[in-house]
Amino acid sequence: MIFSCKVFCLSLFRRRRLRKYCAFPYILYRQRTSSILTVLCICSVSLYLLNIRHSPPGNENALTYDAPPLGPFDCAALIRQDEFASSNAETYSTLHPHVSLPNGEYAKNLCQNCDEFRKRGRYISMNNVTKEEKDFPLAYSIVLYKEPDQVENLLRAIYRPHNYYCIHVDKSSDPLILSDMEAIAKCLPNVYIASRIIDVQWGQFSETEAELICMKDLLKYKKWKYFINLTGQEYPLKTNLQIVRIAKAFKGANDIAGVRGNYDFRTKFRYVNFRRMGLKPPSPHNITVSKGSIHITASRGYVEFLIMDRRSQDFINWVRDTRNPDETLFSTMNHNPHLRVPGSFNGQSTSCVNALIPDRNKSLMYMKSSQISHELLFLTGLILTAIEGRPIIILN
Repeated sequence: MIFSCKVFCLSLFRRRRLRKYCAFPYILYRQRTSSILTVLCICSVSLYLLNIRHSPPGNENALTYDAPPLGPFDCAALIRQDEFASSNAETYSTLHPHVSLPNGEYAKNLCQNCDEFRKRGRYISMNNVTKEEKDFPLAYSIVLYKEPDQVENLLRAIYRPHNYYCIHVDKSSDPLILSDMEAIAKCLPNVYIASRIIDVQWGQFSETEAELICMKDLLKYKKWKYFINLTGQEYPLKTNLQIVRIAKAFKGANDIAGVRGNYDFRTKFRYVNFRRMGLKPPSPHNITVSKGSIHITASRGYVEFLIMDRRSQDFINWVRDTRNPDETLFSTMNHNPHLRVPGSFNGQSTSCVNALIPDRNKSLMYMKSSQISHELLFLTGLILTAIEGRPIIILN
């Protein structure tokens, strides 16, 4: 804006053709001066308006727009779907492609000096944490298999020194990735590597088992209130304080998707590598299977039940050789009222609404009362306007 104003003002000074239409130099001078003053006034007003910070009252989660933009992208313009801003962003991304750090870089160089690592990453210290956050610690699991620098970006965004973090690195991934994560955990005292590392296979029980390992590890720490599970390719859209307030609004309830139906094709047969290997006995303890997501926001009571209760352990053993157990275990435990799982759906009201992401066939659930969700979205083809104002905590 400033550059455009300067160019326009200079062009008025240099415009010689105006003399053809002016009878006297004095009149020409007056016209020049008037035009310049008009442009300067317009520019000043525009700059003033652009620098006003807009945030709707009573909505601290709303996006705020500041100008001029501090980086190469004008987020406000991108959200408005401005073609020029979109073109600039695309060009910048093409000219400056992201280059991942080589595996082993954290262990070899970046984490040799932990003070420098925390300073360079601008990790939040306890001095910058509110009392409300301190009184409501959270626990996270992060299951990953690649790109330790992307995982560190995620960790830096959600990190608070009073929270708890469990990291599980796929056993089949590059050993240098585990070395990087161990180096990062060495510099952050409340970040832990999972006590057992397994080979995670999509659609098989190992996906869920990695989460269960971290849940069990995190239960050693008595203070946290809610558990959120993540993958290495996710990023939060809320601050820690906002997530704390969302979790407090649940009042002990779990945010776990669940759709009841006939899932015999998943649970009637034993599966080995997605091949049917014979009939299974009925599920134990009169448990009805429901389908949902492996991505959850769960109360501590739910996690304790899942890890310690005998009925839960019986169902975990039963569901191991079913098809896609990652989509049934957590959901089923949350949608069987007779089990009395802490924070679970009691089945007495339609307090949950099922939503569907177009073209992705991914079922979502969110609490109707607070319109908050641990939703799973995909950046591919998703415009920023679809994110703005939506009750989303984590973006995949």
